[in-house]
Amino acid sequence: MNFKKLPKIDLHIHLDGVIRVPTIAELGDELGVKLPTYNPKELAKFVQVGRDCRSLTAFLKRFEVFYPILPYAITQERIAYELCEDCARDNVIYFETRFAPSLACNEKFTMEDAVVAALEGLRRGQRDFHVHCGLILCCYRSITTEQNIDTVRLAQKYRGRGVIGIDLAGDELH
Repeated sequence: MNFKKLPKIDLHIHLDGVIRVPTIAELGDELGVKLPTYNPKELAKFVQVGRDCRSLTAFLKRFEVFYPILPYAITQERIAYELCEDCARDNVIYFETRFAPSLACNEKFTMEDAVVAALEGLRRGQRDFHVHCGLILCCYRSITTEQNIDTVRLAQKYRGRGVIGIDLAGDELH
């Protein structure tokens, strides 16, 4: 039997780690966010690592290129929705995705805004692609204690509305 056709469960997907490269380019251009290039083939060199990557630090460095597109509802909703589509295509029938709302916010777009937008994308994606999923909110090693407490509070507030847990993420060396 073809592995792709087997139903699967994925319990560890980083929402900001599965953004499609063309989506980064399109949103960067649409939102007026400066990227090294808006050509998806060229942009891939800046946002993806090769198979020879052996360092979490080097891996996480790639995220810095597209972090500026994250604090927007359109971004959070779209990447969550596209994740549902990608999972359905791979016959993933249930998945758990995680992200740090503190890395997807700014002065105008709060951590709660990021959670609400991601949940909306997941809700629509579950409906349209017939997958099931839950959202895990990540506390992050390099942010303040207050921000991490706020993350836990958001997890509690949205528990039962799509948020299924909390996690700790980030570079363990810092």
